[in-house]
Amino acid sequence: LSHFDIHKPLTSYNDINKESRTPQLLAWLSEGKNLALVSDAGTPAISDPGFYLVRKTIEQGIPVVPVPGASAILASLVVSGLPTDRFLFVGFLSRKSGRRKNQIKTFAQERGTIIIYESPMRLAKLGVDLLEILGPERRIVVCRELTKKFEQVVRTSLEDFAESIKWTLIRGKLSKKYEVEVSEEEIRGEMVRKAQSLVQMYGGQLPGMDMGDLYNRLVENMMTDEKEVRNASNQIMDN
Repeated sequence: LSHFDIHKPLTSYNDINKESRTPQLLAWLSEGKNLALVSDAGTPAISDPGFYLVRKTIEQGIPVVPVPGASAILASLVVSGLPTDRFLFVGFLSRKSGRRKNQIKTFAQERGTIIIYESPMRLAKLGVDLLEILGPERRIVVCRELTKKFEQVVRTSLEDFAESIKWTLIRGKLSKKYEVEVSEEEIRGEMVRKAQSLVQMYGGQLPGMDMGDLYNRLVENMMTDEKEVRNASNQIMDN
């Protein structure tokens, strides 16, 4: 907004406050005021609490005007090379493995292209479930940081990708992927090795580096769960 010299009052809107904040927003709209729903990245209301505001606005008979913009769904679909005549967008799957597996089973037989959003921190765990249920032959395309400086598109199979992803550091939002079979021991072992290399890299700074500093550097450099990062930090700092 600042880039385009737009300076208007801003009101936060998220999953936590959407129910309490919506009545006031609807009241402003009823008074004839214009509101714009914007997001830091991507299209508002796509895997985003904005859908709740749109639905409530429609229920009140207030017009909603869409403004097309950046969308990881369509951008990744177009660049993937996979069929575009039929596709299913399932957004972010559950963080819990059991529920996530059940969700995957509901679209396992889908004939069209399946689009999934996922955080890089949960990539490996999701990959284990996808590989188990969908099988190693499924063609996949992993897209990250689309339209940005570090844009990356990987086209492969679940089986081949499984071997490469566990040693690959990935940051940024990912869409359209099924990944990797990797044991918890392998993840922890690789993370500890990364932690040790960081200690060597910042050896001169180590006396002034507290647990938080090391933890933050590991989170920035690893694709694994934050709890595992913290455990690795403790192991390294104890040595």
